Amino acid sequence: MDVEVRKLRGIYASVVVSFVAGCLVFYAIFTQHLNLIDMTTALWAVLFFLLIAVLHEFVHYAVAKKYNPEATIRVIPRLGGLLLDYVRLDYNQYVKTALAPLFFIQVPLTVAWILSGDIIVLTLTVAHLLASAVDIVCLFSAVISHRGATFNMVYDEKGRVVGVVVERGDKIIFYQL
Repeated sequence: MDVEVRKLRGIYASVVVSFVAGCLVFYAIFTQHLNLIDMTTALWAVLFFLLIAVLHEFVHYAVAKKYNPEATIRVIPRLGGLLLDYVRLDYNQYVKTALAPLFFIQVPLTVAWILSGDIIVLTLTVAHLLASAVDIVCLFSAVISHRGATFNMVYDEKGRVVGVVVERGDKIIFYQL
């Protein structure tokens, strides 16, 4: 059986773009609508975005843990953040795990913003959507190309995550981080 190897280059770009854009959204709201302009404001903007991103990953973790008790969250410096190590999930479990933060965080934030019109809630809503960019890209890939597959994390000899193997029938793709 042949294994196709693909690099996950897009994940790095998505992480950088979502982080920078998320921080800029908070900074713009803090400076334009709250009239807070100083370095402390920029630091608060970064902190708020990081808190949203951590909450986002813990929602993934809670759902993945339901399907696989071995699931953990790892700090991956080269990705600039946290990575859900789900170990192994089937297609439906993967899709539910990927969608969970959109359902449990994005939908309530969006409804709260629509009902309140509050600028801070809007900021949180946009920041979370930006933090979800990687998930949205991976989810589209799974739905389009990997329906019915299993998703298995791959580790090096030191136990570090190095990628994901997607298996469907005779087709095996290794996505290298």
